[in-house]
Amino acid sequence: MELVGDLKVGQSLIVRYKNPQSPFDLVNVSDVTYKADQTCPPMLDLECTEGCISTVPSWRSKEIRFDKLYRVGASWCVETERLTYGTLDERFRESVEANRQVQGIFAWNAFMCQALTAAQATQTLIPTDAACFPTHYYYAGSAVANGYEVLSQVLAYMKTVFGMNEYGILAHRYFESDMVAPGATIYTGFGAASSANANAGATTVNVELVQGGWKPMGVLGGKLFGETVYIAPDNIWFYSPTVNKTTGAITPGSAANSFNPFLSADGTKYYVVIASRRAFYTGVTPLMDPTRFPATCDNKYESLQASFLGFNDLLFPREVFVIAFDVECAVPYAG
Repeated sequence: MELVGDLKVGQSLIVRYKNPQSPFDLVNVSDVTYKADQTCPPMLDLECTEGCISTVPSWRSKEIRFDKLYRVGASWCVETERLTYGTLDERFRESVEANRQVQGIFAWNAFMCQALTAAQATQTLIPTDAACFPTHYYYAGSAVANGYEVLSQVLAYMKTVFGMNEYGILAHRYFESDMVAPGATIYTGFGAASSANANAGATTVNVELVQGGWKPMGVLGGKLFGETVYIAPDNIWFYSPTVNKTTGAITPGSAANSFNPFLSADGTKYYVVIASRRAFYTGVTPLMDPTRFPATCDNKYESLQASFLGFNDLLFPREVFVIAFDVECAVPYAG
């Protein structure tokens, strides 16, 4: 609330962190020896040493600033617009609803942009795990072949190092599709049918696809039992389509113009992210309250306008891990 409480007092926020401390920095350990000439009974050879152990913590800080200005509104000519559909207030509400969606899209894009940069620069902290993934960014190829093992391995590492009592597993919708593809291992024997367990005559359970909306995918088993993977939203508006205002026809956009944060810029990879719930800080605050501008004799346009300031920042980059998988088509398009 410090950032949005009173804009005239301050328009940025300084967050102060206590740096992690190794327990070995807080405890002085030395070997114990016994006096050589005293054996019955043995006597400790201890000296009365001077000095105290220092356990002074260290701190760092980060400044958070607003990064987006969102404007919403609706205007119409008071003399002619009642001949068309809707009212000024209805149109304004539509703009406000759209703003919530746009704010969310930009927040998730800010999160993923910062998370990818941080993950590629963050070294894996346990040496044996570092042999498999040196940083917190892991390109894992095919999710059909590798998704189950990679996700379980990375999740085990993150929970071990950071505790991760409060965390989320977030994924592009292709991850869910890949996990129920023939040959996928994440559901084998207890989830969707695969070629391996079908041939073996194993009993399988159908899994309903959710494909977006931050809904959880089907119940997982094995090493991922009890875990929940949330599937990120995806729709045509993420790809900057063009709408013909006369015919209503929609011309598709492209991956290069994508606002889908869980898809790479070239459209060849998608992401699964493990992050603590405190890792990212985002929010909006009103800059200009909803204000009505009435029409006059000289200006027959009435208008409703409002604006908001948004902020997005990654506070704990070490508590984020990004897994990249290949975007695979089941049947290549022949043209």
